[in-house]
This record gives sequence, structure tokens and C-alpha cells, in this order.
Amino acid sequence: CIKQTYRNINIIIADDNSTDESRDIINEYCKKHTNITKIFIDDKKPNIAKIRNILIQHAKSPFCCFLSSDDYYDEDFIKNSMECLSNNPHAYGVYSNFDWITEDGELLEVISKPSFKDRVSLHKKVKYGAQGTPYVVVCFESALFRKKIFEKNIYFHEDILHGEESMFICE
Repeated sequence: CIKQTYRNINIIIADDNSTDESRDIINEYCKKHTNITKIFIDDKKPNIAKIRNILIQHAKSPFCCFLSSDDYYDEDFIKNSMECLSNNPHAYGVYSNFDWITEDGELLEVISKPSFKDRVSLHKKVKYGAQGTPYVVVCFESALFRKKIFEKNIYFHEDILHGEESMFICE
């Protein structure tokens, strides 16, 4: 995140009770970079939806995106996403394809997600699994959203353990 070519960003790092040295590492990054904010979540059983909702509340930028600890962005991800949103002022967000890469840097697979322009076309592309849980339509690690979408009272459902991203997109 700190190597993005788009420089006007605020990074919010959340730690959800890691048992490793994450908090010390986060504190060190905060000392070195004034655009990093830390949030330590002391909930005994936080889930990703709850963490994302907390992060949204702390975001001050008109845009936001989410990145998990085992993922990374291409250095032009934010710049390219911001350009796309600038060229599409009606869009609430953009997302891109993503690659699965091993720790050794070996490309396993390029994941291509279906495109959609509205709710109807999205609903037609969503596939549902057991008990009606939707499969992921958008990889949130490859998406950038306008924060104004959250002003519409759209958040992540904290009672859903899988598919909360697709539910968010459907809403």
C-alpha cells in the first residue's frame, strides 16, 4: 500500500487480536508513515464483516478499498481505479481481475470476474451455494468504492460468515 503511485491515500490498518508480532509491526509503520492509522480490535471473535464496518467508520477519504493481510496491490492499482471512477462519475465502485500467486511469486491463475452494469444484471450472474449463500462475485481486494455508497445505509452483514461481499454488492 505504501508503494502506490497514487500518493494521496490514507491507510487504515486493523489488527484483530493477532497472536504474532503484528501490533509491533503496525506501530513501527505508523511511526514511519504519517498517512497510516491503526485500529486494534479487541473483540474475541471478530469476523471480516465487522472489521470492514469498523474500518468504514474510520475512513475519512471519499473513497475506500479493502486489502487482506495475505494480499497485495499492483503499484498502480489505486491510480488506475481512481482514473476509472473519474471517467465514470455515476459508478459507486470499480473492480478488476486478480491473480493468484504463490509465496514464491509463481502465477497460479488469473481470476476473471463477470462484469455487470446494474442490479438486475448482477443478480443474474450471482451463483448461490448451500443455504442460499452467494458465492463471491467481486473480489473485494480488487475493488475501490466511493464512500458515499455507505451513506445509503449499506454495510456488511455481520451475521453472514461467507458471501458478505456479494450481499453488499447486491444491496
